Amino acid sequence: MASRETNTSFGEAIVSMSTQTSLRVEGRTDTGIGILLSGGIAGLVAAAVMAPVWIYFRPFIVTNAAAALYNLQGSLMGWVVHLVHGTVFGVLFAFLVTKSPLGTKVGGVSRSVASGMAYSLVLWVVGAGIVLPLGLMISDVPAAPLVPNLHPSGLLAHLVYGALLGLLVPPLLSATGKMS
Repeated sequence: MASRETNTSFGEAIVSMSTQTSLRVEGRTDTGIGILLSGGIAGLVAAAVMAPVWIYFRPFIVTNAAAALYNLQGSLMGWVVHLVHGTVFGVLFAFLVTKSPLGTKVGGVSRSVASGMAYSLVLWVVGAGIVLPLGLMISDVPAAPLVPNLHPSGLLAHLVYGALLGLLVPPLLSATGKMS
């Protein structure tokens, strides 16, 4: 399938999304900087927005626990780790929605947001629920939560992250020419 070049700006893509009910991310064979940029930007923004939601209910998780996974200390390092994780998982989401068979399943805006939320649900269960507490136990953090750590505030924060991924990735992909 030949890729179609587009000169659509990010702003035009957002306006297009708000005025149309049809938005498709087709399965693609191309890879590259568009997927990295689209997923990275969306993941960074979504992680930055989700963090205050989680911090409101459980400030230790984002500010200290994320840093402790890598034997780092301090709130600043916790933020850095959290934002890096969000960026990496955003790139993975962008990759998944541009590849078959998943790429052909994401349609309109509501389906894209739902796909992002489903993706974030998996991240919450596996990442926050299992990997985070196990990593903290391995790092000998005294306040490490038990496994599974499926606190409702983590679910809410991750759903915010996923909804934003689903909302932001398609127009960013469109702006970089990765959507048909």
